[in-house]
Amino acid sequence: MSKAVLRRSVCIVAIAVVMCSASLFGQQMSSIGGVDNSTMGIYRALAQVSLATYERGDVASAAKAARAIELVWDTSEGDLKKASPALYEEIDSAMDSFIKPLINANKKAPDSKALKVAYEGYLEKLKKADEPWK
Repeated sequence: MSKAVLRRSVCIVAIAVVMCSASLFGQQMSSIGGVDNSTMGIYRALAQVSLATYERGDVASAAKAARAIELVWDTSEGDLKKASPALYEEIDSAMDSFIKPLINANKKAPDSKALKVAYEGYLEKLKKADEPWK
């Protein structure tokens, strides 16, 4: 399978996960299908799905959703990386702190409190790059 096909597949799966889990989300700003209409809304939604899925005990699905965050970020945020490298790295680092324990949870269960702190920190960093869609 080519990288382009894999990336498209991951994006489609990520969107499907978010749409199927819309009931997990609170309304933070205007939204469609439970995903807020902001530049970083998809990442926030996937993070919510990842954490909620992990908390329900579905470690494999949480790892898939966490990996989807990383793949979508790495393939979609080139403009942010060029425009604001420091902000990109700040968000990327916070993202890694949150997703890496989930991706590796089948090997070592993450500390629940540390995971929640990493999640909250990631959401805070995402706010710095938010721009509501026009």
